[in-house]
Amino acid sequence: MLIANQDWKLNMNVRSEFGSVTEVGFLRWWILTGRHLFCEVAEHSVRALTSNEVNHGVELSDGRRVPIHDANIYLQIPVHQDLDKSIEEVRAYLRQAKQRQHVNPDYEARYPVFTKPVLTALEKTYRAWILRKSHPEMPLAEIAVEAGLAARADNTDTANKSANASAASRALNQATLLIEWVGKGIFPVTSKSQELRAADMAERQWKKLHSSDFKDARYRSSRHKRSNADLTEQAAVHGLDLDAVR
Repeated sequence: MLIANQDWKLNMNVRSEFGSVTEVGFLRWWILTGRHLFCEVAEHSVRALTSNEVNHGVELSDGRRVPIHDANIYLQIPVHQDLDKSIEEVRAYLRQAKQRQHVNPDYEARYPVFTKPVLTALEKTYRAWILRKSHPEMPLAEIAVEAGLAARADNTDTANKSANASAASRALNQATLLIEWVGKGIFPVTSKSQELRAADMAERQWKKLHSSDFKDARYRSSRHKRSNADLTEQAAVHGLDLDAVR
């Protein structure tokens, strides 16, 4: 099977593309790297059109002008309008446009999410895994309490202790699955019953990442990424301290 032969290559690609979150902090990593991996490919970043473009169309690299009837929507946003109101109105237009627009597979995210994750559950699973790694001698029932998995924090009661230990065991098994499959570019896989479908997606993922069309689309998209300096300046304007987020 193709995926069996290519697992190690995809694993190395995933490690290389994701880099180290811990070295730069999550917020900076997400802005510079993460969002470009999990978000759909965009050839252009958000920008304001000139009046000439609005009236005569957008100029292509070869000098030709094309009318504005492409896969973008063009909005007039009042600068002095309440920001939250503007954002909500833009979202409403985007939702409507996406419902009408056919999705080109070349513009899918590099790493599409396998299933819709429950973030609170993932966080508790992560806590349990960290506790097991940092305190291997800690009893399962205690891990459940510390990780927020326990329905009742009282481990003196035998029934509670058994239930808590089972909850921690399930979370650790789930963490093992998550780690195994994220190395293949598939996230999140949370149960054994999903592995067959995950393997199929991993094989398609490997083929997609190595297709020339997808590489071309990623190259076009990469030209529009913000530089580290640009994002730092942008964060400063909005009063964000990227270095404070870890």
